[in-house]
Amino acid sequence: MAANHGVDLVKDGRGRLITNVIDNVSWSTEKKLKEKDLWTKWHDECVELHCVQDADRLDAIGAFGVMRCAAYTAITNNPIYAPMGDPKQPYSAIQHFSDKLIHIRDRLKTNYGRSLGLKRHQLILDFLSAIEDEYDTLAPSHAN
Repeated sequence: MAANHGVDLVKDGRGRLITNVIDNVSWSTEKKLKEKDLWTKWHDECVELHCVQDADRLDAIGAFGVMRCAAYTAITNNPIYAPMGDPKQPYSAIQHFSDKLIHIRDRLKTNYGRSLGLKRHQLILDFLSAIEDEYDTLAPSHAN
């Protein structure tokens, strides 16, 4: 179809850009590259990479992100919530929120992504607060 419209993603270089963005979009890839001092000027300045990274990260937070995390936790047979000290606690959905999801807002790269991230981040914080309130109501001896 691209040939019918005079578009050649290989000749004009966009194919390489697209594959570079795909190869570098994930949080774990970014972390590994930075740890190995392989993060480049391109990574810092590529607007297309930043847009795709923000979209990927925004997808993980907010209302749909909460549902997605709960669904994944359920299909992997891990608990949604486990109190501190429970051996399953490190594998719980709530722990994933603490380990990763609440940090996403601070790692968004575009102005638009950051503006969308504010509301979604607050939803995550409100959700975690509600979980703690409900757990404390069900288990009043639970030590914070």
